[in-house]
Amino acid sequence: AGKTSLNLRCKTCTASNVAKDLLKKSEQLIKEAEANGFSLSHDTSIKEALATHPVPPDCEIDLVQVASQTNEPLITQEACCWSKILSLQSDFATERPLLQSIIEDAGHICLFLPKFHCELNPIELFWSYIKT
Repeated sequence: AGKTSLNLRCKTCTASNVAKDLLKKSEQLIKEAEANGFSLSHDTSIKEALATHPVPPDCEIDLVQVASQTNEPLITQEACCWSKILSLQSDFATERPLLQSIIEDAGHICLFLPKFHCELNPIELFWSYIKT
């Protein structure tokens, strides 16, 4: 009766992940610019990252705060949602999944690829090569 609902991922954690992605993209843009002999400021790289990877409309993110950060966003120890609780567990963060352990113990490489991104799957590249 008095139980609170299970919150799998809160808005704060979602916004933090979006901010991390923006920072990584902006760092990548800065490195690419420097490799081509150009200079790109942190603020400009954030704007470029936002132009190519817009923030989801349901995500409340403070863009001024993201632009002022030069490294990873602040990580809190607050147990605000299930995702955060699991990420704070040291044994959960450091433990290899059973499937990965079995594969690597057999001497193979274990790759975890994102769902629905067949262009990142090596077998799809091989299959495409064979078909042509």
